[in-house]
Amino acid sequence: MPRIRSAARATTSAMPEPSALHRHAAGTTAARCAPDGPRGATAHPDLRRGRRATRYRPAWIGIGLIGLSAIVFIHLTGGPHHVLTFHDHADKIEHVFAFGAAMLWFGQLYRRGVERLLVCVCLILGGIVLEYLQHALGNYELVEYGDMAADAAGALLGWALLHTRLDHLIERFDTWLAHRGAGR
Repeated sequence: MPRIRSAARATTSAMPEPSALHRHAAGTTAARCAPDGPRGATAHPDLRRGRRATRYRPAWIGIGLIGLSAIVFIHLTGGPHHVLTFHDHADKIEHVFAFGAAMLWFGQLYRRGVERLLVCVCLILGGIVLEYLQHALGNYELVEYGDMAADAAGALLGWALLHTRLDHLIERFDTWLAHRGAGR
């Protein structure tokens, strides 16, 4: 009489052997999150695209857009909105801080290298456009190239900070909020 194999055993024997990459990377995030990784696990769609799965992602994007709106508003309304007044060129520090914070914020939400590069380029070009718009709206007599340089320096500083432990601030806060909400 022929021997009948169970369905579970038949499917596991029919599965291909894990590749050397999967065997080498066993236990790493890449192997556990790969769509066809070991144990046939499928990853969350955001993880396949290089993003972390955050529960409140739309809220984080909204907060970032509010911050960008504030940057645009302060740039275009003219008038003295400067917080730092200890030096004539202290506003450059404000530019570095604003664009660095924007890059750090959106760099955590868009984690792939190409996405981060696009965010950085958009911030730098946005800073240049804002300076010309200030001049076109008559808020300032001259276009300040120092402000453009400070905007670019801030975006690049934010990019550099993404290579530190600050890269996971939003993710950690999101996890904390999720656990706090689940503990009620």
